[in-house]
Amino acid sequence: MKEINNIWQFFENLNEYVYATDIGAPEINVQSLKVDKKQVKIGDSVKVSIRITDETEIKHVFMFY
Repeated sequence: MKEINNIWQFFENLNEYVYATDIGAPEINVQSLKVDKKQVKIGDSVKVSIRITDETEIKHVFMFY
């Protein structure tokens, strides 16, 4: 498996990373969503966490905030 340096590289090579069929959707516990800051400035880091479970392994999660 190749090292992924950015999100676009992942999507460009998506066929290389799909190995098995997962027919069940992951369970996303929205109530577990946590954001560690209410206000940020450009350059600040924000920690976002959420509990997601699936019948198979979860390797990547993409979030847009």
